[in-house]
Amino acid sequence: MATPRGILRFTPHTFRVSNSSHDVRASPRKRQKTDLAHKWEMASQMMLNVEEEENDGLPNILSSFDGSFSAVKNKQKSLIKRDAKGKGKLVETNIDVDMDRWSPPPCDPTLQIPGELVLARPPRNNKFWPAKLIAYIPPTKATQKSKFTVKFLDELEYDLTRDRFYTSEEPGFVDCELGKFESEMKDANDDDESASESEATGEGRGRHRAESPVPKSPIPEDFEGLGMREQLAYVKPVLSAVLNELYAPALDRHRRFLKGGAARDSLQEGAAVRGTLSPAEIRKLQSHLCEWVLREEKRAKVMIDVGEQNVNGIGIEPSVQVETQSANGPAEVPVEEGEVPMSQGNIVEVAKVEPPSAQDVQSQPLAAEEALIVDEQPPPAAAPETLEQLGDSLSAEPQAIPELSMVDKHEDHEAKETDANSVVASLPRTESCYPPRQRGCEGYEALSGVEKLSYCANILLPEAVHQILLWRTGERTSVDLLSADEEKKLHDAGVSMANEQDWVFGILHLRDAQARLRDGIRESKAIVPPVAPAATGGTRSRPRRATVSRR
Repeated sequence: MATPRGILRFTPHTFRVSNSSHDVRASPRKRQKTDLAHKWEMASQMMLNVEEEENDGLPNILSSFDGSFSAVKNKQKSLIKRDAKGKGKLVETNIDVDMDRWSPPPCDPTLQIPGELVLARPPRNNKFWPAKLIAYIPPTKATQKSKFTVKFLDELEYDLTRDRFYTSEEPGFVDCELGKFESEMKDANDDDESASESEATGEGRGRHRAESPVPKSPIPEDFEGLGMREQLAYVKPVLSAVLNELYAPALDRHRRFLKGGAARDSLQEGAAVRGTLSPAEIRKLQSHLCEWVLREEKRAKVMIDVGEQNVNGIGIEPSVQVETQSANGPAEVPVEEGEVPMSQGNIVEVAKVEPPSAQDVQSQPLAAEEALIVDEQPPPAAAPETLEQLGDSLSAEPQAIPELSMVDKHEDHEAKETDANSVVASLPRTESCYPPRQRGCEGYEALSGVEKLSYCANILLPEAVHQILLWRTGERTSVDLLSADEEKKLHDAGVSMANEQDWVFGILHLRDAQARLRDGIRESKAIVPPVAPAATGGTRSRPRRATVSRR
């Protein structure tokens, strides 16, 4: 088989089969079985195996022969396939697949797993439903497809392929047929409901009710069913501790707000979280919170603006109407800012007039709020009698009207002022309707009125949301402050609850936004620029010249 020098005498390159050895009349299957090249190859392989065993697994000439032999072996394993009809284009496919070198494809990097919001179609269903991706399942074989664990709005999970859901970036996210469902979170403004409730409780009309005491009774079973003012009463001890720098979990945000600048601006990013609280509940909570913390300072700017509306001593405010007290006593009527409190009785009109001259001020100084004139309106029953008297006076002879002297005018002015002062003095003082505001640390007290409003919105409101969510879920059961470690755990749990949004409602918002964006793009493309009118009276082509026949 080999020469004394270790060189193979016959190799696949030197081995040739004569044409006479093939029987042309034999079938292709028989020719394959009686192929001499195949037999020679098998015999050569057996000889190489024997030589390898004799040399203790270290053959001398195997490497030079096996390289050329493997190429022939691979060529013989390639088959030629035809279509079902026995004709067509020849396609060569390699049967041997290296399974050791195959690896499953990675997940799509554009998908956020877990948490990607999608519209998916579950098995045996032809409609799409809100869902989110939970996990990626890679295939175990080359013939399998990748799958994703999808969680639907009814908490059911399915393993679906990529072609059974749409992300927000795909056109099918807007075009697919969406199933009907109801979300627990309602983002409606509920303006009518809020307005009716505010009217019933006196909100929005300047009424300042007494401060709600901190509840000492056990936690009600339906805490969420309580009014927002009652729910706020359970978290007031924590908010008071935040104001006085005694609540460690919120101390960092408190100090960043007092620092101001960019540190204060960064707090606005996390102040909008609300968890499962509806926007209507957030509005009510913020209103009650600002009223409890600021009290009269909440409307201080409005009062200052009203006082600055006098130009050169002339009041430009409209006249207001008040009611005198009746014999039955005062009634509970809301008091507006810039208005006189109202009680039951006859209605009289109070109008502001010009202040007295410098001489009158020196003789009798009057307070600005006491410079009022009371014009008593006659009862409606006297109107017909007045008209008859007016007709009689017109039919009678004209009489001269006596002119009032300056002294009479001054006396009449003083008499009306005295009546107005008596009316104002008989009305209750509005200062008694305002409970004291909440006091905080030195840094909080140094803030301006506008900054305190911002403090309520960016520091106290998020903390109130955290605590209310803890009470609703039963995580918090004590009104009083606990130890530092327990308060830290509760605060972290509240932050986690606040960050949990209704993802079903988020998918609907995202779908509407994508639809509006696509419609806007289509409208912009549909706008055709105006075409310039064609020029009249001329042409770019060469004018025709009349041909004259020559004779």
